[in-house]
Amino acid sequence: MADSKHKYDFVNNTFFSSIAEFSAVFLYIFSVLVARILGPEDYGIFVFALSFGTIYALFIRFDFLSYLVREIPLDVGNGIEKFLRVIGTQVWLMLFSTSAMIVICLLLPKTTENKIIIFLVSIAMLFHAFKWSFRGVLRGFDHFRLDSLIVLNERCMLLGVAVLAFYHSWTLFAIALAFVLVRFIDFTISLSVVWRKIAAPKCNLSIKPFISTLKGAWPFAVMMLLFMIYNYCDTIMISLMRSDKEVGYYNVAYQVIEGSQLFPSSVTGGLLPLLTINYGINATEYINSLLNFSIEIMFYMAFPLAMFCSVYASGIVNLLYGGAYLPAVPALQVMIWSVIVFFLSVIARCAFYAAKAEKTYALIFGSSVMVNIVLNIPMINFWGFIGACVSTILTEVFVCIVLFIYLKKLSYQYNLLSRIWKPFLVNILLGVPLYFAYLNNIHVLFAGICFVLLYLLTIYFFKLITIGDIRKLRTAPVG
Repeated sequence: MADSKHKYDFVNNTFFSSIAEFSAVFLYIFSVLVARILGPEDYGIFVFALSFGTIYALFIRFDFLSYLVREIPLDVGNGIEKFLRVIGTQVWLMLFSTSAMIVICLLLPKTTENKIIIFLVSIAMLFHAFKWSFRGVLRGFDHFRLDSLIVLNERCMLLGVAVLAFYHSWTLFAIALAFVLVRFIDFTISLSVVWRKIAAPKCNLSIKPFISTLKGAWPFAVMMLLFMIYNYCDTIMISLMRSDKEVGYYNVAYQVIEGSQLFPSSVTGGLLPLLTINYGINATEYINSLLNFSIEIMFYMAFPLAMFCSVYASGIVNLLYGGAYLPAVPALQVMIWSVIVFFLSVIARCAFYAAKAEKTYALIFGSSVMVNIVLNIPMINFWGFIGACVSTILTEVFVCIVLFIYLKKLSYQYNLLSRIWKPFLVNILLGVPLYFAYLNNIHVLFAGICFVLLYLLTIYFFKLITIGDIRKLRTAPVG
C-alpha cells in the first residue's frame, strides 16, 4: 500500500496531468509550422519518418508508463526495483528493435537522403521511448508536478524549434537534426530529474527480470498496438477503396477527435493511482464514488464539445485548414458525437487497469478493432469517408456497452442515467443561444469563448458541481 508520503491527491494530480496533456497544443503548432515550411512533399517525408519512428519506438516504450503508474502505488517499497527492471527491459528491447529497424529502413524504397531523415527521427523517438518510463516512475511515486514540468519543457523546446525554422526557412535535414537534439536534451533533463528525485537508473540485463517485466507489461503494449491499428485502419482502407482526397477529408475530422482525447486523459492521469490503491484495499464506497464522479465529469466535457463542433463545424474546418477542406464538414459533424461514448470508454479503461483486468480490456478492445474493420468494408464502399465516420461511432458504442457491462463483474457500481441528465439538460438549453450565434454569423472563436464562459457560469451558479463534491475526492481511505 502507499505510505504516508504518497497521498495521490486526485485534484492536484488531475491539475498537473491536465497541464501535461493540454501542452500538446504546442505539438500541433509545431506540425502546422513545419508543414508550412517544408511544403507537401518534404512534409510528407517528415510525417512518414515520424510514423516509422513511432512504430519502432512502440516496441521499446511498451507503455511502461501505464505499467509503472499501476504497479508502484500498490507496492511503493519495491517501486524503485520495478523501475530499474523496466529500464533493463527497455535496453534489451532497444537492441532487438533497433536491429530490425535498421534492416527494414535499408530495404525501404527511399532515397539515401530520405533514409537519413528516417534514421534521425527514429533516434529522436528512441530517446522519447525511455522518457515514457521516466514519466511512469514520477507519476507512480506521486510526483505529478515534475512529470508535467518535463513534458511542458520538451514541448516548449519543440515549439521554439518550429518558430526558428519558420523564420529562417530551415531545410528538412535541419529540422530533423533539431528534432533529434531537442529529444536528446529532453532525455537528459528527464534523466536528471528522475536521478535526483527517485534513483539512478541502472540496467539489470539479467534474463529473469526481463521476462517477468514483459509478462507484467505486455497487456499494456498490446493495447498500444491495438490503438494504433484502430487509429490507422480507417485511413488505410479509405485510401485503398476510395481516393487520397477522401483520406484528407476524413483525417481533418479525425484530428479534431484526436485532439479531444486530451480531456479524458487529463482526468485519468490522477484517477488511475487512486482507483488502483483503493480497489486493492476493497474501499468499495470510495472507488464507486470516484468512478461515478469521473463519469459525470466526462459527460460535462463531451456534450459541449460535441454540440459546439457540430454547430460550428464549417467555421472550425475553415479556420484551421482552409476552404479547400470544407467537404470534411459533414464528417466532423457526424464523428464528433463519438466523443461522448469514447470519453466514457477511457474512464472504463482506467477502471479495468485498476482492477488488474487489462487482459480482459485488451480482448474487448481487440474485438472492437475487428468490428470496425468489418463495418468499414460496406460503409466505405457505399458512403466513402462519411461511412467511415458512421463506422467509428457504431464501434465506439459497441466498445462502451461491453466495457460497462463487464465493469459490474469487477464489483464496480455506477448509474449512467443519474449522471447524464444534468449535463444533457444544460447542453440542450445552451444549444439554443449557440445555434442563434451561428445563424447570426458570430465568429467561431468569439462564439467558442462565450459558450465556454456561459457553460462554466451555469455549472457554478446552479451548483451542478460543488466544492463539497471535490472535497470528498480528497479524503481517500488510503492506508
